[in-house]
Amino acid sequence: RTNRILNSVKTFGNVVCFRDLERATNDCLALFGDSETSVGRVAKLGRFEDYYFGQGDPKNPGYVEAVERLREEFPLDQPLEGESAQKEFIALYGVILKLRNILQAFDEFAKEPEQLSERDFQDYQSRYFDLYERFRGRSGKRSGLENVEDDIVFELELAKQIEVTVDYILELIRRLHNGAEDAAGVKVAIRKAMDASVDLRDKRELIEDFIADLNPNADFDESWRTFVTKRRDDELSQIVAEERLDRAKTLNFVRKAFADGYVEEGGTELTALLPPTSRFARCSASTLTQKKESVFDKLSLFLRRFRDIVSAPQL
Repeated sequence: RTNRILNSVKTFGNVVCFRDLERATNDCLALFGDSETSVGRVAKLGRFEDYYFGQGDPKNPGYVEAVERLREEFPLDQPLEGESAQKEFIALYGVILKLRNILQAFDEFAKEPEQLSERDFQDYQSRYFDLYERFRGRSGKRSGLENVEDDIVFELELAKQIEVTVDYILELIRRLHNGAEDAAGVKVAIRKAMDASVDLRDKRELIEDFIADLNPNADFDESWRTFVTKRRDDELSQIVAEERLDRAKTLNFVRKAFADGYVEEGGTELTALLPPTSRFARCSASTLTQKKESVFDKLSLFLRRFRDIVSAPQL
């Protein structure tokens, strides 16, 4: 039995033998791991100890050593000054994310004490995403690209594996709604959790506005549903008005994006939403491209903000 690989995040799987098939399994892996075969490469994971403790190679540290270096070289109470230090932090944190991803395939990992507290993970994650947004903005690359510069690669998909959820944030807000005695501490926890999540950052303004509007006398769940539904409709209407889009086509397009989980950029569907332009307009091709990119960016942000917390808008 095998736990199959999936994508760039789950690049490994466990092979479980219920009979004495180790030799045959190794022969199979050797066959399909041959670089000359058209089937592709198969690599066996090493020992847990090698990934967790390392093998004494500073260039390829184990998880424990990498976390120790993170604490020593980039303490949370000191700012990251200078681009060189920022790039070194990005590279080291990426190593930790990759090692953590591999180690989760081993049962032994769950038995070891965690090297970083949940709060420290959130603070380092927040710093990591701050740098991603800074370098991404400077490079002019669009959202979702991990390689924002030639020598800077962010492991965003791996970072998302230790993300906090909207449900976790809502439980914290519910404590505020119920009159938590440690309200100040709860608000700090909410802010740290949102800063540590690339997905929740897109929802930060939404969540902060909801907290500001909290009514202790109203039903919490109904208040949240009403709030996010109204904001969903208002923000989509604003996009339609600003970009002068066809409303009916935009609603159908967004409903499909909610179902698919992404905004389709290729094809003609996105172009069909745009207002008509004169074929004699000067630089009409470049203008159309810019308009299409603007609409794509706004609808992508809209989808990231609302898809996992409210249903698709209705016609």
